[in-house]
Amino acid sequence: MWTTGATKFSTMKVDGQTIGLTPSANGHELLAKLGDFKRGQTITVTFAAKYPDAVYQTQVMSLRQTAFKQLVQTVRQQQLTLHTVNSHFKTELVGNVTGSTSRHELFLSVPYDTGWTATVNGQRVKPQRLLNGLMGIPLQQGSNHIRLRYHVPGGRLGGSISGLSVVIFGLIDWRWRSQWRKRN
Repeated sequence: MWTTGATKFSTMKVDGQTIGLTPSANGHELLAKLGDFKRGQTITVTFAAKYPDAVYQTQVMSLRQTAFKQLVQTVRQQQLTLHTVNSHFKTELVGNVTGSTSRHELFLSVPYDTGWTATVNGQRVKPQRLLNGLMGIPLQQGSNHIRLRYHVPGGRLGGSISGLSVVIFGLIDWRWRSQWRKRN
């Protein structure tokens, strides 16, 4: 059984046993394992919280552990391990994943951006925008060698304009100094 809440708990006990609480990154959300219990078993949860409305924002849920472990096992078999390729001006990620008739798209927890390009088995594919802004890559059936490259959109143009600006500034400065020397 698990609990979640949008507040900071200072202590939590289940049937008199203290539960170790680990705060999350934002310091507010909390997911804590309360223990393993049998269906229909009554438990008592007590907690102290910083805010009095914590009791109204707390949710307690159960998790079918067997189904969850099976899902985790399936996901681990289909995972993509990416390796970063060192480069000065672009980010490149390379990895392998297996596609099937039921698994024809690779979902990545990488934000979608127009600067990403992708190849699958050496052929360029278009990254898809999924789930409010994350990235998906179409897969072929069987083994897929994935290569993702990111370059800042407009980065080359911006770099060129900056370089040209430095040259122009240097020319203007040189001209100004040469005219100043002639006058003095």
